[in-house]
Amino acid sequence: MNPRTVHQHMKAFPSVDGHLRTWINLMERDGSVRQEALAALIAEHIGASELLVWAGRKTGGLFPREQALAFICEHLGKGEMRIADKGFTGFVVVASNGVATGWSQTARCITRLD
Repeated sequence: MNPRTVHQHMKAFPSVDGHLRTWINLMERDGSVRQEALAALIAEHIGASELLVWAGRKTGGLFPREQALAFICEHLGKGEMRIADKGFTGFVVVASNGVATGWSQTARCITRLD
């Protein structure tokens, strides 16, 4: 999947509501990325083996999990990144300052009352 296709799909990414989210720091003092924390955050909210990663209109793709982690680390600090599964049920946002948050969308249950 090329970056433009990812950009089109990311229109389905929900609003972040950053003030309502819990954020974690992904950066060490030396500027390196806390890769274990990033991997854990993604695993907590996105169970898929392939991840859509958007880092800008011309930067992104559909990657296997390990390749996605490497891509995110490479682009961290260059702008906001959005990560989701293809079904858009799990989400992670990595801000340009190196903090990240994630959430999962719960299925809506419709109860039929007779």
